Amino acid sequence: MTEYYQDAVLLAYAEKEQNGELPKILTKPTTTRLRKACLEIYKERYNDLKCSDKDADIFSSFFDRDKLGTDFYQVLDKSDPDDFKALSNHLNEKTESTDEKNTELLAWLIDFKHRPSKVFYEELKKKKNESKWRFEWEIFFAKFPIPINKIFIASIAVLLAGLIISPFWERRAESIGNKLLPTGKCMYWKEDHYEPIDCQKRSDIPVISLNMQVLNRLKKITTPDTLTKADLGKVWYSNIKGNREFFTDSGMHPVDTAKRLRPVTPYILMKYTSNYRYLLIRLVWGIGIVSVIIFLVVLIKKELRRNKRLDKVRSAAS
Repeated sequence: MTEYYQDAVLLAYAEKEQNGELPKILTKPTTTRLRKACLEIYKERYNDLKCSDKDADIFSSFFDRDKLGTDFYQVLDKSDPDDFKALSNHLNEKTESTDEKNTELLAWLIDFKHRPSKVFYEELKKKKNESKWRFEWEIFFAKFPIPINKIFIASIAVLLAGLIISPFWERRAESIGNKLLPTGKCMYWKEDHYEPIDCQKRSDIPVISLNMQVLNRLKKITTPDTLTKADLGKVWYSNIKGNREFFTDSGMHPVDTAKRLRPVTPYILMKYTSNYRYLLIRLVWGIGIVSVIIFLVVLIKKELRRNKRLDKVRSAAS
């Protein structure tokens, strides 16, 4: 359950960064800058340099100090930049997860409303009569409403795009269907999917034993901007040297087989994909296609009217 809180705080951090609401000192979170940010924010937030009880719990956990009678501003002032190394590594995506005390400190730095984690978990319990996924979406995506006009425009764009690309998807479905009864006993990775092959047919590529489930289910998602929150729990990703790739099933990475694919989290979905960007591109294409169609219709109508006038002239002449 702890990963819910971590993802919620990371998402709030990413949203503030995206909207330009982060303090400038937090935009490049080195250990030194994180320490300095803590001191600056502490002085700004507490006029008497005495933090609230709930925030004292956060500092007590982070520095492993008793909160009673402790001046946490002095603790921060005497702290070492290395104390913030784990949080710095996490914010710079050198680690996939971190200790909860680091998440708590980040929540304090960005003034996360539902801090500390105890408050966050109590809110989860209050929603016990609602479905798990529905509440997660409320927590993580409540700040990303889509105006009705955008939904209308996006729907038209998606409809047009669907009409355009449906033949390609049909051909793709046929190629997948052809794999259901492969003749080879092995398979190899070809760009974005596995292909069946005879085990001795090629020696220039890595070949593995045929696995029907992997063959039919594991595909690389070549257009990750099509992903939405509805795909949470259905999509996995890899992080190889900072390059994110998305896949339709779990397991090991098909090329770097030492890497295991991880389930996509709301934070990863928001930071590395953009469904709005995808819809915008499709909208532009849709507008272009509609414009061409209208232009052709106008030309055809003009030609028909011209031919009709010529027919009248010929009839009068005869």
